[in-house]
Amino acid sequence: MNQIIVATHTTLATGFEAFVKFFMPDVANLHIINAYVDTPEFENQLRGVLDTLPAEDGVIVLTDIAGGSVNQKAALLMGEYGFKLVAGINASLLLELVCRTDPISDKDLAAAVEQARGQMVFMNALALDDIDDSDEL
Repeated sequence: MNQIIVATHTTLATGFEAFVKFFMPDVANLHIINAYVDTPEFENQLRGVLDTLPAEDGVIVLTDIAGGSVNQKAALLMGEYGFKLVAGINASLLLELVCRTDPISDKDLAAAVEQARGQMVFMNALALDDIDDSDEL
């Protein structure tokens, strides 16, 4: 099974958890860390979660900001724990990864990240394009 850890500054991770539980109330492979809320020791929080996960499971850590302190500290633990790390979490990526039951390769994860990027759309521009297209009819 894939284990997904969402680690964010403050309580954003809790919001992502609520989002997933809306669709999957019994989700068992999602773990969250609200960094710097109860303790300044994020690295210890992450180690604590990682140490509880089954050794045979694949682990993906999703953080909020590339280059942010949460991501930097997670990156320092990648080699030690062997997890995959993605910065810039969004809802569509999280839902896809939590739902996947097959092992997720680096290639699969890179494709999922690209697909998630495509889910971000500036709707005003899209609506204007639709209006321009209808004018031609």
